[in-house]
Amino acid sequence: MAVIGLAAGLVPEAAANPLVPTPTDAVAMVAAVVGLVLALVALVSVLRDAALSGRGTLAWAVFILVVPYVGAVTWFVTMRCGATARAARGTDASR
Repeated sequence: MAVIGLAAGLVPEAAANPLVPTPTDAVAMVAAVVGLVLALVALVSVLRDAALSGRGTLAWAVFILVVPYVGAVTWFVTMRCGATARAARGTDASR
């Protein structure tokens, strides 16, 4: 690994090159892609749910868009709990 001299001292060449992503950048990119996919899947799920009213759909969509990770996970948890409750009652609104 080549080392270049800077005013602050010796720095590895990769750290001096802004085009080379650091491991932190890679983790941030993966987290961003996971969040985007999670939010898109949650939005599609919200829009396809027939049990929600128009305002409910709008509220969930805004919540998922504003807080993607928390909103999507909350949607999937509440959707699963709702499906479990409907199955226990013997009714299924998703048919």
